[in-house]
Amino acid sequence: MLAASQEMVSAERERIQAALPAYEVGEALGQGAYGLVFAARHRLLGRDVAIKHLLPLQGELPARPSEARVLASMNHPHIVKIHDYIEGVDEGGQLRLIVMELLEKETLHSRLRGQRSRGEFACAVGVAVAEALAYAHAQDVIHRDIKPHNILFDERNQVKVADFGIAKIIPASGGTVRGLTGTPIYMAPEQMFGGRLGPYTDVYALGVVMREMLTGSPPSATMPPPGQQQPDPDPAAALTQPAGAARSVPDVVRRALAQDPAARPSAVEFARDLAAAAAHTYGPDWISSSGVRLHLDPEVRRSAVPRHPTSGWRARPLAAVAALLVAVLVVVVGLSSWLVTALSDARKERAGRQAAVVGGLLAHADRLVDSDPELAIRLALAANSVVDNDETRAALQRTLTSTGYRGSIEHKGVLRAVAFSPQSERIAFGGDNGEVIVEGLPWGRPGGDPITLSHGARVNAIAFADSRTLVTAGEDGRVLLWNVESAGGKPTELLGHDRNPVRAIAFAEDKRTLATADAAGRVLLRDILRPDSRPTELLGHRGSVNAVAFGKGRTLATGGEDGVLLWDLSIPDSQPTILPGHEKPVSAVAFSAGGDSLATADRGGTTRVWKTAGSGQPGAPVVLAPRNTEYSGPITGLAFAPDGRLITVNEGDWVDVRDAANPNWILSSFTYDHGASALAAAVAPDGKTLAVAGEHGGVLLWSLAPDGQPHILGGLIPGLYAADMTFAPDGTTLFAAVQNTIRVLNVADPTSPQNIGETIPLNGFGTALETTVAGCGAGATFTCRLAVSSDTGRFAIFDITDRGNSELFVDQSAHPGKAIHDMQFSDDGKLLVTGAQDGQVALWNVTNPRQPVQVGGIPTAHKGAVRDVEFGRAGQGLLATAGDDNAVRLWDVNDPAKPQELSELRSPPLGPVNDVTFSMDGKTLFAGGDDGNVWIWNIESGGKTATLMGRLDRETRSPVYDLTFLGEDILIVAGEGQAVSFWDVRDRRRPRQLGPDVAGHFGAVVDTNVARDKALMATAGADGTIRLWGTESLRTAVPDDVAATACSRVGGGPGRDDWALYIPNLPYRETCRS
Repeated sequence: MLAASQEMVSAERERIQAALPAYEVGEALGQGAYGLVFAARHRLLGRDVAIKHLLPLQGELPARPSEARVLASMNHPHIVKIHDYIEGVDEGGQLRLIVMELLEKETLHSRLRGQRSRGEFACAVGVAVAEALAYAHAQDVIHRDIKPHNILFDERNQVKVADFGIAKIIPASGGTVRGLTGTPIYMAPEQMFGGRLGPYTDVYALGVVMREMLTGSPPSATMPPPGQQQPDPDPAAALTQPAGAARSVPDVVRRALAQDPAARPSAVEFARDLAAAAAHTYGPDWISSSGVRLHLDPEVRRSAVPRHPTSGWRARPLAAVAALLVAVLVVVVGLSSWLVTALSDARKERAGRQAAVVGGLLAHADRLVDSDPELAIRLALAANSVVDNDETRAALQRTLTSTGYRGSIEHKGVLRAVAFSPQSERIAFGGDNGEVIVEGLPWGRPGGDPITLSHGARVNAIAFADSRTLVTAGEDGRVLLWNVESAGGKPTELLGHDRNPVRAIAFAEDKRTLATADAAGRVLLRDILRPDSRPTELLGHRGSVNAVAFGKGRTLATGGEDGVLLWDLSIPDSQPTILPGHEKPVSAVAFSAGGDSLATADRGGTTRVWKTAGSGQPGAPVVLAPRNTEYSGPITGLAFAPDGRLITVNEGDWVDVRDAANPNWILSSFTYDHGASALAAAVAPDGKTLAVAGEHGGVLLWSLAPDGQPHILGGLIPGLYAADMTFAPDGTTLFAAVQNTIRVLNVADPTSPQNIGETIPLNGFGTALETTVAGCGAGATFTCRLAVSSDTGRFAIFDITDRGNSELFVDQSAHPGKAIHDMQFSDDGKLLVTGAQDGQVALWNVTNPRQPVQVGGIPTAHKGAVRDVEFGRAGQGLLATAGDDNAVRLWDVNDPAKPQELSELRSPPLGPVNDVTFSMDGKTLFAGGDDGNVWIWNIESGGKTATLMGRLDRETRSPVYDLTFLGEDILIVAGEGQAVSFWDVRDRRRPRQLGPDVAGHFGAVVDTNVARDKALMATAGADGTIRLWGTESLRTAVPDDVAATACSRVGGGPGRDDWALYIPNLPYRETCRS
């Protein structure tokens, strides 16, 4: 690729800036064979990133949404973090953008420069890259371009594999190269000559890199002509022995360089073998000697430290060794009798204690099935991990079944249809490979081995009439009627579709009347008890009919390319009712169990819910808010639970369970699997289980037990890249800092928020970053006011008494040229504190909001940016500050003119701290930051002493951006990773999470705010949306007597010591032990 001209660079920067308004795109960092790279900064998060514009590769197809999401979700210590992936088309053509972690350190290529590396260093780099590849391969991702240029080092000398931009998801049949993708001198033979690619292709490239490090000689730059074999049949031949090294390291590398892909190790095996070889060659301290920071899988780490170091023993004289052996023998002979007896007694004691622990674990699991199913499953798993026998396996299965856990059923190929039998005792699913699998569910009656039915072509639809009668429909135009209890029986073909692909089928309530629909617009009705009879055709659709569903009685809904038709089949020759509103082809229709609701969805992502009267005539529909603004792809499945909850399945892999009364309320959400598209859903007639099938070839089964999770109210506000939000105290107004404006939103009706005006700061104010409100509550003695800070070092204060017509009090320069990352009013509204990019904190007297006066300041509060400032509770005179210097500091501000430092919180080691918050009583401080931890300190002696009490046991360590209290005892945690979590922190030493994380954004959650007098929460996402959530169910989910009730039912549980001894791989969970 020729060097890009300045005009080209400028044009590309403008295209990227238009496509990514949330980022400020900076200078070009460089270019490679696959595109330009620009530096950029996220406007809201203040995060520096690199944005690569990928050029289209010859013969390559654009990434599918599922593929892009897998790449963007990869998170490993030795992989450059990919924050986002964007693909689209603008006036300049196709855009493929990757937003990733910005590393300003050197590459392995720059370190080598034709020199041989120290053996310890080379092995450490090799192990780190292999660990990264093992993680990627587990996601079915291959890199395709491993080379020294793509192996980077960060400021801590930690290896990072970069440039997954040309990585690909491995299809089930294996990948085949299209064109020459990668760097030829590092390519495996199968990649060079257009063969099938796989994880072994990356392992070969890593072997070439290892050879280069160990020998100091780059691989041959001569690329063989197409069709010829590698000129060097043994690319490891040049691999010589490093000085003092055993043969084991070169041997490991040679295996990676095998010409036959099947002879190469996996990335996991390579990492393990190389670590063991390095330990054998260089001794147990080889990792520390390498100077490279490593994050190792436990299995690899065990290999990296030899159990029996050899280097020390080699130097011992033989006589000394013999003498030692003699001494040992004497001791052994003297102690043998006692030792045998002691070991026997110890085994008996341990076996007895083990049996007691297992019995206790199982007993408590049985008791907790209803009150705490998650803990019940953990305890049953723990018992099985202590002793794996028939008793514990049966108990585990019993617990999983009783708690509603279902698991998954595997299948080969993409699945497009799934259905339950009427009594919920069987499930059937099928898809692209033409097979239909019928499983007897473990909690149903029939059980037994699965049955495989061969339809012979892609299966598009499945329906049960009863537990043994099944109908399948396929792309070959055939509709087949099966008796699944007739072993080896042949199906009956139901004719009528003339080989037109059949897209949908459904049974009426009588389980005899079958509706089938095809791609030519035909809808046929027939009686399956008379399979040879002529079907009745319903005329009305033009184009493919993709969905059919029966309601109560003889009501039928059909959906296709031309919309939705509603039929009353009880009236002969009646004309259907047209249900308007779908501009894209309809993909799914479903009736509720009582037939009073009809849901319809289309390929554009629009879902409508219609109320249907007894006659089948619909009322006005409820239009569901889009799932998100960045991806509102096709709705591929709809299903109603018996209690009226609606399940919507999005091709982007989201599955939402929605409230029966208001389907815009999302009760819970989950993803299908690793970004694979979900294509079909079904609810068991007993209402207990939801089945979802799709691209990854498996059926996921979920319990549909109601929960107390917060639910989305439907108040999705798009197009707002909000850096911060603040509720007015009455909870009816939300102020959002959006670029150079403050958006004032009326949220009195959270399901339909309205923009009632905007406040525009003065020209040159900059991008609004933080907001804070004071004086708006009942009994306030001063004007209701809003303060907003900017990235230019200014803050403004507004009179917001009239929410729709705000008045500017002042526009104040506070920290010239330095972004003010946080600000807050004191409880009495007299002080305003600001924290800035340059590490300074300033205190302002704002009694007269038109003339703020700086009364005090802390010029060097932090070395680096101040990320958060937080006043203590009323009367404490306490201020907490947090910053990029990995510290939290407490200050006495009773005299704001002379703030005094009270204490510094640095232990345990913190990363950059983004947010701190005090508990409602002011006695506890919570802090969260880039390391993903939320730490808890007890504040004593007015802030002079802070005692660490613990941390939240978060499953992920994604960065935390915001902490907010809901009431007195529930802490809300938001940050990277799209989701928000809720924690009961009444027991500061053992906080517990309330239910799973809830997701409402695509991208980081940058801010949360709670209307304290209402069950209402707002979240702002980096995806440019604001979500409103109902939280009443959460607030009532943890009444004060819950702990006492649980303890009275459980009694004592297994102790921490027993847990650690027998279940070291599972986190300890307290069960009401005193």
